[in-house]
Amino acid sequence: MRATLDVVPAAFALLGAARDGLASRLRARRAARDALLAALAAAAAAGAAASLWLNAAIAAKVEAVVGAPGPAGVSRASAAVADADLASLPPPVARYLRYALPRGSRLLTRVRLRQVGVFRFRIQTGLRAGEGWKKVAAVQHAAALPLRPPGYVWAATVWLAPGLWVRGWDAYAGGRGHMFWRVLSALPLISSAAPEIDQSALLRYLTEAVYYPTALLPSPGLSWTPVGEHAARATLTAGPGSPTVAAVFHFGPGGEALCAKTEDRARPLEDGSVVSDAHTVEYSRWATDPATGIRYPSRLTMTWDLLRPFPYGKLDVVEYSAWEA
Repeated sequence: MRATLDVVPAAFALLGAARDGLASRLRARRAARDALLAALAAAAAAGAAASLWLNAAIAAKVEAVVGAPGPAGVSRASAAVADADLASLPPPVARYLRYALPRGSRLLTRVRLRQVGVFRFRIQTGLRAGEGWKKVAAVQHAAALPLRPPGYVWAATVWLAPGLWVRGWDAYAGGRGHMFWRVLSALPLISSAAPEIDQSALLRYLTEAVYYPTALLPSPGLSWTPVGEHAARATLTAGPGSPTVAAVFHFGPGGEALCAKTEDRARPLEDGSVVSDAHTVEYSRWATDPATGIRYPSRLTMTWDLLRPFPYGKLDVVEYSAWEA
């Protein structure tokens, strides 16, 4: 009997120890949970602050492009596009501008595009047509020659994997190209401005001028030379110290632009060096802006013309706005 009574306190002691151990583990788990929640809250706050900063930086970049004063000596803000403006152009270019611009159109000052699509960032041999694509959503602002200096900001988010994205911009502003990208909107990835980027960015402005077609009218910075019956070369100089770039535009029998080809677009490599490669931008799915009557391609397909063509971008326009003078 006495042995049995002696066991009872021992059992209660064991139960108490177990209870205390469980309570200690629960407290440790709560502490770990609280620390995790605090870390997540801090990360969320830092991410929100980084996103706000990036939004402000993008807005400032856009304002630098669309708010830039017009080139000296250009005073056509009240003039409509007239047949006389097309008289000196190669016939396929004149047909295209009559196709893209309704009669009586005014010169554009800027456009805004919202785009969705896919990109491939790394050129890999043996990559199949459906492999390597990453979803992208973007807003592009561009200033239109001749009333504004050439410039654009392509602000985009690219999803690399679930929960992992990069956000930033490619831009041409003030005669310089600039690439700026951050992982999760916060961690620096790319911030680069170099002569090679100036050239590539200005070529992008030229080959995407089908979105702001009055920029393709003859002006002090832009000229055309014929290249056969259905093609012409556009040459663009952005100003002193800026590169001169050229692209051959090909046109369809109905007047629509089919593509623009360049032979020397700069392409950065992973080791930091830069090469010049042939490049094609194809235009398709033409649409009409109900506000201005401007016709524009609602899809762009971008391809590096290497030993084997490497399509790397497909962008669809889901919203289009144009501002006339």
